[in-house]
Order: sequence, then structure tokens, then C-alpha cells
Amino acid sequence: MEFKANCVTWQNVDGVAMLGFADDEFKTKQYLLLQRKAKPDQKERALGMDKVHFELNSQLKSAYGDVEEVQIENQRVVFRLDPATAQTVGNGEDIEIALDLDAKKLKQVADSLYSGPRKLDHRLSY
Repeated sequence: MEFKANCVTWQNVDGVAMLGFADDEFKTKQYLLLQRKAKPDQKERALGMDKVHFELNSQLKSAYGDVEEVQIENQRVVFRLDPATAQTVGNGEDIEIALDLDAKKLKQVADSLYSGPRKLDHRLSY
């Protein structure tokens, strides 16, 4: 699955870290939303809700799972999910997002992906 993101947003609200990529800020047709609670309770852990929640273009294509790898290179972000989550969310495929970012904005996205939950509230539209 591949699409071009013209909007990137990330934030931490009430202990839930969120990262979103969308083709358009207001008329969104394609998007990937990742969410993870910083401190899940025992019930959430028992239900598998202590993992990352992925939503790709629709709640019908959503699941809790793990990110096996994130690659950022050549203005692209590629998410490789665990096999079960990849099948549910992306028909078994990696999710590849083309970005049109300058070096500073790309570093901000990379920092948000590779560091743990932080107090972030940013939106990048280009």
C-alpha cells in the first residue's frame, strides 16, 4: 500500500501518543493513523490494546499490533507491521508513504517515530 502524504501530525494527548499521515488536511481520502497509550491498564494489556493501534483509510482497516520496522529514506516512510496486523490493515503489504518535506521537517518526523511518547503537538502541511 502506498500513498502521498501532504499532511503529517503528531501529538500526545491524555497519555495517548498519535501520529498521522494524510493526503490532505481537510479533504482526506488516504491516511494512516497510529495511536498508542503510554500506560495501558491490566485489562487493556490482556486484550492486546497495549500495542500500537493502526488505522488505514477506514476503521474497517484497523487493528492493534506491532511495528517490526520503520525506514525513512528518499522522502519516504515505510512501515513494516507484524504479519497479522499487516494482513488486517494493509492486505499483508508494507505501508509506504511518500513525503515532500525539507530536511528539517523530515528530521522532526523521524524524531517522532524513533523516540518514545513525548509531549508533542505538531502539524506539518506542505
